[in-house]
Amino acid sequence: MAKTADYEVAEDPDLDQQQQLDEFTQDHGQHRAVNQTDLDDNISGLDRKWDRHFYGRVSVLAQCCVFIGFFLTFITGYVWSQFLYAFSFDEYVKFEVIIDRQDQMSKDWTYLNFEHRKREQATSLYSVYLFHVKNPGEIMEDGYKPKIAEHGPFGYVKQIYKYDITFDEDDSEFVSYKQWSYFTPTPSLKDCHTMFFRMDLADYSSQREDCPSDKCFCKNDTEVVTVTNPKFFQVLERMKPAGIAGLVSQQIFDEIETAFVDKFVDSVFAQFIPDVFQNIYSYRNAVNVKHVLTSLIDQLLTLHGEAWVVAKFMGNHEDDVVAQSDCGVYTVDTDQSEECPFGTAQFIFSLAKDYSSSLTEKEARMILGMNNDGAVNNVSPFRSEGGDESSVNQWIRASIHLEFMSLGLVHRDAAVIAENERVYEELISECMSWDGATASQCKYKITGLCDWLFNMWTESDLSNSAVHEEWNSGSANTVTCDPEGTVCHWELGDYANSYASSFSRTGKPVNNRLTSYMLDTKQETIRNFINIHNYDNLNNLKDVHDYCTNSRAGLKTDCLAMRRFETLGKEDYMNYFRNDETTNIYNASDPSAPIAPDGQIYEDIACGVSQYLFEGWGKGNDYMTKAVTTWFNERWPDHDDAVIDSRHLENLGYAQWSNGIVTELLYKVPSVTNIKRNGIWRFADKGYQLKLPEYFARSVNWGYPVMNMTTLEGKSVLQALSEESQEGKELRTHIISKGTTFYGSKTNKVNGVGEDEVAYVMENPHGDFLLPASHKFHQVSVLLDYSWLSNPNNCLTVENFYEVCEEEVIKYKRYWPTRCAEWQTLISNPAFGIQCDDTRIWEDPHPHPKKRGNIIESIITEVMWEEIFRKEHLVCDDANECDYRKGGMFITAKARDIIFEGVVEPWTMKVMNMQFSMEGRKIRLECAKREVVDYDRFCGEIFDNDCNGEGFHVIHDDLGIIKTVSKQTNPADWYWPDIDLGSHGIIDNPVVAIHNGLLWNNEEFQKRRSCAGRYMGGKPNVYNSCTHKIETGRHELQNIGNVKDFYGNSSLELAPGGELLEVGGNIMADGNYNQYVPEMWEGFRDYQFNFKNRKVGLRYLSNESFTVFVGEHLLQLTLDRVEEPKDTAKTPTHLSYPTKFSFYDNNTEEETYINLIRYEVGEEDWNKNGMLTYQKEFDFYGMPYDMPLGMSSTRAASGFPTVVGTPHHYGNADWGGSEYIQFKGLSPNVRKHKFHIDVEPITGQVMRVAKRLQYNLRIERGPLMDRIISSQDRCLVPTTLFKENGYGCFMYMPMAWEDDNVVFEVEAVDRFADVFLKVPTTLNEHTLISMGTFIVLAGIGLILWFFQYKKYLTFHQRVFLD
Repeated sequence: MAKTADYEVAEDPDLDQQQQLDEFTQDHGQHRAVNQTDLDDNISGLDRKWDRHFYGRVSVLAQCCVFIGFFLTFITGYVWSQFLYAFSFDEYVKFEVIIDRQDQMSKDWTYLNFEHRKREQATSLYSVYLFHVKNPGEIMEDGYKPKIAEHGPFGYVKQIYKYDITFDEDDSEFVSYKQWSYFTPTPSLKDCHTMFFRMDLADYSSQREDCPSDKCFCKNDTEVVTVTNPKFFQVLERMKPAGIAGLVSQQIFDEIETAFVDKFVDSVFAQFIPDVFQNIYSYRNAVNVKHVLTSLIDQLLTLHGEAWVVAKFMGNHEDDVVAQSDCGVYTVDTDQSEECPFGTAQFIFSLAKDYSSSLTEKEARMILGMNNDGAVNNVSPFRSEGGDESSVNQWIRASIHLEFMSLGLVHRDAAVIAENERVYEELISECMSWDGATASQCKYKITGLCDWLFNMWTESDLSNSAVHEEWNSGSANTVTCDPEGTVCHWELGDYANSYASSFSRTGKPVNNRLTSYMLDTKQETIRNFINIHNYDNLNNLKDVHDYCTNSRAGLKTDCLAMRRFETLGKEDYMNYFRNDETTNIYNASDPSAPIAPDGQIYEDIACGVSQYLFEGWGKGNDYMTKAVTTWFNERWPDHDDAVIDSRHLENLGYAQWSNGIVTELLYKVPSVTNIKRNGIWRFADKGYQLKLPEYFARSVNWGYPVMNMTTLEGKSVLQALSEESQEGKELRTHIISKGTTFYGSKTNKVNGVGEDEVAYVMENPHGDFLLPASHKFHQVSVLLDYSWLSNPNNCLTVENFYEVCEEEVIKYKRYWPTRCAEWQTLISNPAFGIQCDDTRIWEDPHPHPKKRGNIIESIITEVMWEEIFRKEHLVCDDANECDYRKGGMFITAKARDIIFEGVVEPWTMKVMNMQFSMEGRKIRLECAKREVVDYDRFCGEIFDNDCNGEGFHVIHDDLGIIKTVSKQTNPADWYWPDIDLGSHGIIDNPVVAIHNGLLWNNEEFQKRRSCAGRYMGGKPNVYNSCTHKIETGRHELQNIGNVKDFYGNSSLELAPGGELLEVGGNIMADGNYNQYVPEMWEGFRDYQFNFKNRKVGLRYLSNESFTVFVGEHLLQLTLDRVEEPKDTAKTPTHLSYPTKFSFYDNNTEEETYINLIRYEVGEEDWNKNGMLTYQKEFDFYGMPYDMPLGMSSTRAASGFPTVVGTPHHYGNADWGGSEYIQFKGLSPNVRKHKFHIDVEPITGQVMRVAKRLQYNLRIERGPLMDRIISSQDRCLVPTTLFKENGYGCFMYMPMAWEDDNVVFEVEAVDRFADVFLKVPTTLNEHTLISMGTFIVLAGIGLILWFFQYKKYLTFHQRVFLD
């Protein structure tokens, strides 16, 4: 029976227990109701009993487990994973990316990273590619397109240090800092190869290797390259092309003036040496006839007495012969007569045709000086005493009048001619008084006697020997040279010993034999190499003189230019003199003959004679001066205003330069270019003398032969042009500027250049060359402003110069004229002649104007490069085959020197030195180690101008060396753009580099350099300070890294009057790659679980664009996102480690894969920057120009026309520009050359940077570089048609491009992945684990609760049933 409470229930075997219980309850319902209270009491007691026996706490625990389990599952699986964790993650990201004062104070690693981030190898690489110019010569001389080849990469690592870091005191919203940096060479050349793959440039193709062999390795920076020279353009901008030409051309005109007023005059004098010398020789021979005949008469008187002598004298020398034995040595060496032609009758008869006109005895005695009447005899040519030559001079004058003698130039003036005639008439009058002869008879007698004296007896060996003796042994100024009694320094005198005495030797006297060979015209034969009447010999002697001059001064004589002169002096002429003297004197075959003297003696003679000819006689000799000036004055054209006398000999040079009169009179040619440049006519460097150095020759060559100047006009012009003064420079600059500038107008428009527009032109024939009336050289400018019109007759005049010159050469066989073809016109040479005929002058039809100023301008532009920059080895080492690689527009050096270490630029040094000299500063720059590389025509040293080894001195004229600038001894001065000379001022530094000094790890210098902000060594004081200021992101996370001040500037003026560039954007200046906006939790590309019903973050693509500020290049760029949404992207931009180097590279290490967002610079960004200087950049003529596509101006930072752009001009090529076609060798590759940033969106961390920018220089055709961009007439000036964005002919020459690469460090990847990238996975895993744990807990509680409850029910059932 079952038991329920206090009642028993009978058991019915046919009923189950529950049925029996129900029946029982129904039957006894009334009873239960009565006893319900007692029943409740019984149940409560059972509960207490249950609690006592079955521990009810377990149920509570189970209930708690269920509640807690489900609650924590909800919190973990929803609240935490969907809300709280994302919030806490975001806060942690902010904590890491935002630095503040507290980080600074605690030296937190994030702050230390900001202060100086240590980059591991091959994660930061600054690569430089230089554009090697292959054809500088073709660019400069032929106007060809530049052929360029990329050399590099040259790899370096940049170390950046920030200092003076200051946070806002209140909330660290802003941080200000300064920074300095330097570069180190990359530790391994293979780093470039590694970075190639890390920079996402590899294709990983199975068909080809991305970087075979060492193709992608860094190149050794000792490689030598030729690049465009930024220092050249810096100087060009500061002084302007016309200003530089105006400065440098002073040397041109100074050398021209010096050559023409000094050496040219010497050449003119040397030209007259043979003639004047022969005149004096003839005169001295005539004078010595007196001594010969006086001695002969005395000898005959002794032998035969007066009557015999008088009779023989009156007789016919051919019939009444005087025996040889009677004459002895007093003979005449002639084929026309016996050896002793003492009789005079035949000479008188030959005129009178009547022997009755012969001398009477009385007349003979008067002539012989034997008159016995006591009368004073002033007419006998024989009887004057000692050195009194007055009597013989009468007869010489008469002979000159009769033209039996020609004593040359000094006897050409009217006064002398009149005196000669008077003396002749006086002799006739005297003759008539002797013995009653008529005037006609006396005329025959006097004339016959003159013929006898000076046509017969001047052939006497004794008279010639006497002349030789006078010349070679007499002291200077002991004999007269003409009937006027002029003393002329004719004697050799001390010159015989002058050269030998310079070396403390005693010179050997010149004997009569040598003298005869040198002076006597009868000795002028092709085998006589010392006779001065032969021009070849005279030229050789002039060359010997040049050698001897150097030798005497202790200068070099064996250089290539003078080697022939040395050979002439030391060998040839030594042998000539020795052989001519020693013949029959020092006979080697005769044992008894004396030994020939040492050859040195004859070298001394050769040098002494050459000095005598070209110093003592041919220069500074009054007699010579009188002869030359007389000759020219006889012929000088009346229209010229020159004064040619002893005080104005320089006018010969000025006349030649102005109007060509001198060579026209001498040789019938208009220019010294038409004279053989040999010996006596080698008066200037070949480049000047043979290339039409005269103003007049240039005007003829241009087809304007009537555009000459008078001598005094030309003198004033040339003196002004050669003046080293500010006014002289202004004149020359004005000439160049006005002569090469086209001024457009309504009626004068050419190639698009119209009203109020100016542009470069090869020549402006309408240029206004007038200077202000107050200017020192206003009057000179008036002369230069005169204009002439071309016409066909002028062409005929030019052609006539050619014909006359050819006639002199071919028909008359003149010795000196040459190069006649200089004056051929189209008339005789249609292919290559001067472009002048009956219809046109050059490209223009007649009549075409030209001004004198145009001629001067052409001299400057055509001569300057060759005669200064090339000859002085400033732009090349070989002036004849100039490659233009050494300096000027191009420089050649090691890559490291061009990029960092610096190269001393010789062209700049030259311009600086000329500027200093013009300003009177008394300082100059000179290489510390001057190596001779060549010699001029006088063996003058030409130095290498390479100062890169030991630097250069700054030398003061009075104080000597005041500073030495050397990379080894004082690198701070070497690298700095300026040189501080203390009280002597600050001067430019001729050392050029792209980043001068940045390889030098010197904190003090680098701080100074960074604060100065001198872009490419350009202008100073561009920025207000050296402090940068950026936002930390504490207030506005979106502004993290945004720059507020760049070098103390909140805005930058890119061009005067142009738009301001507001400083803003994430700073990317000077190697800083700062934090970008973190998207935090919403930046995940894949959550790995369902987050708010999605699998990706809302901001996994981050912003559509980022603005960056590349301050040093004056760029503010908005980089556009190129990443595609996840559902459309094939392969997202990513960074993975370890780095994969080939398609087959299977790394065994675990790969870390970081998804990135790529931002690239596009066309719009470049165009926006270029437009900031729209119409605010100006060329050298003041005309505005715009930036081409894909380029932006940095002139505001550098101070000269520097332009930054896309590497290899890929932007210009892709976006519709045309500037890139000006170059051959560019290889645009967008993938390799595009500027981009790869940002990790979660943290905003810059994971990969490729800052790729190209340095360009704007090259503009102008008077200093008048041939560039001219081949095949591709740019005809003036023009606006060449390119639509500027005037004239110009191009943007690539110099280098930088590939500044940074990738996230390998060592930091693991932490980054753990802390950030793996968070969703970790969170998902942890959430699932936690949820699983909590669910298990709840399950356990439920199970426990269930079993406890079941036991509870069972207990109750058991009690009631019992």
